[in-house]
Order: sequence, then C-alpha cells, then structure tokens
Amino acid sequence: MDNLDDEIAVKNKIGYVSDECYLFYNTTLARTAAACEMAYENWDKEKFSKLIKAWNLPEKKKIGALSKGMQTKAMLAIALCHKPELLILDEPTAGLDPVARIEILDILREFVSDGERSVLFSTHITGDLDKIADVITLIIDGKIRESMSIDMIEDKYAVISGANDRLTRENEKYTIGLRRMN
Repeated sequence: MDNLDDEIAVKNKIGYVSDECYLFYNTTLARTAAACEMAYENWDKEKFSKLIKAWNLPEKKKIGALSKGMQTKAMLAIALCHKPELLILDEPTAGLDPVARIEILDILREFVSDGERSVLFSTHITGDLDKIADVITLIIDGKIRESMSIDMIEDKYAVISGANDRLTRENEKYTIGLRRMN
C-alpha cells in the first residue's frame, strides 16, 4: 500500500511505541482508549480491557502519574489493540527495570508467535536482541551496514578486549565500535 494514498489503511496496520511516552499526561488511560476506539476501525475494546487488567494498569489514574514501565505498557496496549500487522518500537525497553524489560519482550514474542505479524525493534540494548530477534539490521551513521540472521551476526562479530596498545591502526579498520579505556 502507498503510505500517502492509503494513509488511514496503512496506519490501521501499524502500531507504534517509542521510548518516550507520547500519550497525554493529563488524561487517563480510559479516556485515551475511548479516543483510540474512535480513531481505529479495528479497535478491540475487550482485548484492551484484558491487557490492562493483566498488566495491572490503572484505567482511572492520569498517565503522567504512571511509572515509565507502566507508560510503556500503556502505549503497547494501545498499539496492540487495533490489531496491527507491524509493530514499530523505538527503544521500548530503554530506562525500564529488568523485570519490566522481560515482560515487554514476552509480550513481543507472543505478538509474533503466529508468524503473521512482525516487529521492527530499534534498540541499543543488544542483550534484548538475542532474546527476541530473528534478523538484525546494523545501522551506523544512518546507513545499513549489515542485515542478517542473529546467528550469522553472532558468527561474524565479537566483542574483544585487551590493552590499548595492542590495537593498531591497521586492525582498527575492522571494528564497528571502539571504546578505549584508560
């Protein structure tokens, strides 16, 4: 579909969650859900109710009063409840405690479990990738450097450490990231 000619249909097929809460801080999750119900043609009110109960999200509390983890789950509930085919997630686990990160990754695994839906997951937390990714696309300075299965990435790249004087200019060109410690 063309994203300009078919804008509404395309947006109905995509769910989005960012690292920063984009929901109105001065309103409640219940009021946000009511607005979403009017905006999305496939809004599943029952699924939304089940998710917020399962995730212990308070419907009547203002979104600005929720923890970062709860805000992320609220955005994810909204993104999931209009039945998208693609979830686009920008650093969804950044700033979350380890338990909340695991819960979010579990939710994403369940979302893709039927093989009919996909997640595009942007993150700097590489430990999350091996728990959820099938394919990794490595972007450096806005350019795609690699795009391959996680197994191929693990075979091709490694983290190495050692004395600073062991890294020469000649072998430095083979690095994709370098951090020198004093």
